[in-house]
Amino acid sequence: MFESLKHKVAIEFTREGFQVHYTHWGYKKYDFGMKWSEISTVYAIQTDPVTLELWFVAFDGKEGKTNEEMDGWKMLLEKLPCELKGFDIRSVDEAVRNLNTPFLSWGKPIDSLAEQSASTLRG
Repeated sequence: MFESLKHKVAIEFTREGFQVHYTHWGYKKYDFGMKWSEISTVYAIQTDPVTLELWFVAFDGKEGKTNEEMDGWKMLLEKLPCELKGFDIRSVDEAVRNLNTPFLSWGKPIDSLAEQSASTLRG
C-alpha cells in the first residue's frame, strides 16, 4: 500500500551525460542532470554504514549526488571510466572502508582546463 509513496530514483543516460529523476512529486526538487563535459570533480563517499554516494561538482558550482540505491547505479559505475578518462574506480572501494571520508575519484586534467579557457577567450 505505501510502496507508491516511497520515492524511487533513476539515473538515466544521454549521449552527453546523465539525469537523475525522482518519481515521487515531493522529491522532484532534487532532480538534476550533468553533461560529461561540465563535470570538474567527482568524489566517492560512504555517508553511513549502508549508503555509498558519488558527488559530482560542475565548473559552475552546480552539485549533484548519486547513490547505490538508485536504479542505474551499476551502469553509472561502468560508464564513468569511459566518459571521464582516468576515473579511479578504486576510490569507490576505498570509500566503502572509510566512513564519511570523501575520496577524489576524478578531477578535470589541468591541460583540459587550459584548453577550455583558451577556447572561451577565442570564442
